[in-house]
Amino acid sequence: MTTLKNPKELNGVLLVHKPAGITSNDVLFRLKKVLQRKDIGHGGTLDSFATGLLPVFLGEGLKLSRFFLESYPTLPTYWKTYEAVLSLGTSTESGDPLTAVLEEKEVPDFSDSDLQKCADFFLSNSYMQTPPQYSAKKIDGVRASDLARKGIIADLKAVAVTLKSLEIEKLSETFLKIKTTCSKGTYIRRLGEDVAKKLNTCGHLKSLHRTAVGNFSIENAAPLAEFLENVDLAINKSFIDLVQMADRILPSVFINEETAKQVTTGYRKILESFSTLSPGVFCLKLENKNIPVAIIEVQNGTVNMLRGFVLS
Repeated sequence: MTTLKNPKELNGVLLVHKPAGITSNDVLFRLKKVLQRKDIGHGGTLDSFATGLLPVFLGEGLKLSRFFLESYPTLPTYWKTYEAVLSLGTSTESGDPLTAVLEEKEVPDFSDSDLQKCADFFLSNSYMQTPPQYSAKKIDGVRASDLARKGIIADLKAVAVTLKSLEIEKLSETFLKIKTTCSKGTYIRRLGEDVAKKLNTCGHLKSLHRTAVGNFSIENAAPLAEFLENVDLAINKSFIDLVQMADRILPSVFINEETAKQVTTGYRKILESFSTLSPGVFCLKLENKNIPVAIIEVQNGTVNMLRGFVLS
């Protein structure tokens, strides 16, 4: 973490602890006002009922947001960690507590061994997950959730997702605690419903909490209320500058000042000199100063510049 300058001059990411009851865009709206800047974006929507880690990018940090929002399976930000409480015996329209009950079923007796077998099933088999009707998946440009609110059932295709870990703990006869680290695009509301189905009942999430995005942790986040009450204190706790941010996300390649100038002016020949790197995404940095210069992607011997940074 870094001790601070003027909030208007920051380039990097803020780790924000989102409260329940507001959207991720609500968080951005409030931070824009308190930080007095517009160049802000978030790194992946949390449902309004959910709490937890919401990365918020500032300035040049926005150029790294794609590695949170898009699928890069080789990068740490592809993986997200959640904790949820699953309520058994009732399902809802959206898989969370915010919509009407759809179904009620008895909850059978199950042991810790049954829960372990359930977890092992999802970990050892290819998990094809159908997105919830109340989701941001788009059908002909319209969100499935918007269609669902109009009573229209969207035709959503199952997609393969990966659970790196899954723990299921019995809290009571009708409540389970679920902890999982999963690939980008995994819907925890749907996972909760599928776990309940595997246990021969139905269910919905009572709560959902995101604890990590890659190697960015909720432990280093500041609550949104803290930003509104004491912005300097919140920033000092939660801000990660551009260099540290790039170090956590991408492997580095160090270059000299002359090469940096050629890269930032788009000199194609200098980019081709990186074609011998293994396939993947890299952050080019100015040697000795460790300053990010550009992000490149190497694929089939071809090098493309994804983003350049303003050198100061």
